[in-house]
Amino acid sequence: MIHVRNIQFHPNSKEELLPDFENGFPYISSVADISHYPGAFVPWHWHKAAELFIVNSGTVTYFIPGKQIQFHEGEAGFLNSDILHMTKTKDENTTQMLHLFDPAIIAGSTTSILYQKYVFPVVSNPAFEILQFPKDSKITQMITESFTIPENDVFEIHIRNALSEIWLEMRDYAQASPQTVHIEAKTDIKLKEMIAWIYENYARNISVTDIAQSAFISERECYRIFKDYLHTTPNAFLTNYRLDVAAEMLVETDKTIASIGYETGLGTSSHFIQLFRKAKGCTPAAYRTKRRRV
Repeated sequence: MIHVRNIQFHPNSKEELLPDFENGFPYISSVADISHYPGAFVPWHWHKAAELFIVNSGTVTYFIPGKQIQFHEGEAGFLNSDILHMTKTKDENTTQMLHLFDPAIIAGSTTSILYQKYVFPVVSNPAFEILQFPKDSKITQMITESFTIPENDVFEIHIRNALSEIWLEMRDYAQASPQTVHIEAKTDIKLKEMIAWIYENYARNISVTDIAQSAFISERECYRIFKDYLHTTPNAFLTNYRLDVAAEMLVETDKTIASIGYETGLGTSSHFIQLFRKAKGCTPAAYRTKRRRV
């Protein structure tokens, strides 16, 4: 099981790069120590793998376009393939265990009856974008037990069996639950394109026009997408991301406050300090001192 405290991306994209995720058996398990991620959050991203998880300690908030869900200690959840999401915690010790896997390992070929009957109806259904399972539910117990499977020479067949049983239980659970807010496929692509562009160009002097043009849409449509699905404006999203990058640089580097403000596009040190204090509740210097003690 991999222990992670940061996130990696594919080049020129904000699709998460999953280490050791192989075509032969597309599955990895990990322990995510979210409270020790830079800024105690995982920025907006997506991955082709489906995600099953359980919160070991603390509280994790999952954000998807149009919705957010808090997962408390002992609760479990499911995140479908290719769903744009962000996670965040306010607790000092928040960890979760995750299964990340291609759903095809449950049924083999995408042309098989098993895939068409059991897998495709889940991965293609808006009701399955994100699911939350109570602490005392049967499915949470199944997910918990799946993390105890020994990684020996027959691990692959046992984890595949466990994921298949969980998948069936999850399908029945979700069919009885209300649907979540669903983002249209075309809008989803445009939003991902704009977020990826912001992540690559945040240090530059950029405008809403630039952000909109990165996805070949109008400024009005750009504002609408950010408001409807992320409940913010393009400018606010850009500023918040710059502040998150700055927070990471404060902890991971010895660069001066003025240098970090300039390199992240936040301007002069006085302007940077003002924005940072408003967003994080303390000055950059105080944040650096506090986070380096953790």
